[in-house]
Amino acid sequence: MKRLFFIPIFLTVFANLFSQTCQLSPEARRYMIQAQEAMKIAENESDFQMAAEKFEKALEYAADCADIYKNLAIVYGLHLGETKGYPAFNKAERYAKAYKGLKPADATTADDLLAKIEVRKEKYEKDQAKKRQQEREEKIKLLKESIIGTWSDKKGDPYITVNIDEQGRLWSKVAVVYYYRHHEWYENGTRSSQYKLHREEEKVLYWNMDTEPISLTYTRIHHMDKDPYNGAKSEISYTYYNNRMEWSSEYSVRAYNINQSWKETLYRE
Repeated sequence: MKRLFFIPIFLTVFANLFSQTCQLSPEARRYMIQAQEAMKIAENESDFQMAAEKFEKALEYAADCADIYKNLAIVYGLHLGETKGYPAFNKAERYAKAYKGLKPADATTADDLLAKIEVRKEKYEKDQAKKRQQEREEKIKLLKESIIGTWSDKKGDPYITVNIDEQGRLWSKVAVVYYYRHHEWYENGTRSSQYKLHREEEKVLYWNMDTEPISLTYTRIHHMDKDPYNGAKSEISYTYYNNRMEWSSEYSVRAYNINQSWKETLYRE
């Protein structure tokens, strides 16, 4: 029963699709016939894409033919949107609006077509959101087994600890400001000085999990209690990929025009 019910509806849709009221040049007519035939035999995405390309070639020779715009809106919005996504839906909406502008007497058809495109676009958005959520959950599952913990250099000095919250976000507490205090002393009549760590300010930062490799990047200020070192800062970056953690730092002192860089491979404890 379902098959018998489907056939007249299918034929009605394609009858509307292929009805033309434009006076076409031989070139436009040839591409139009090819596009119509491509739609009739279409079985997959590449077939519908070929039909769209034929309709667009026909449009090059008949830019004022409203029906071509309608056909393109149908192909992109009702057939290619599910696989091509937003670029196809956006094209479909533009073509449907162009059809409405060229043929205002048939505005209802254009509005109905836009409504169909809109609901298909909404479904696509929901499907994509579900897909991203599934991919994220799978990614989090793998990361729990491989990245959570404290990472250190070859000497065993800890660099960073990676945690995960209830929402599945990776986070680390890092020192964003180091305060150093200048110390002077005399030993055997010799004057010595050194900057020693006085205190630090920490901040919780979240890893960027939307990139590959995932990463954490921030700026660290080295604040000395004596000029000209107040201009010292480091651009810190952690990247993680395939069970490998890399740390890098770009250190600069503005007053002395100093620029230095370091890299380390870290290991999970």
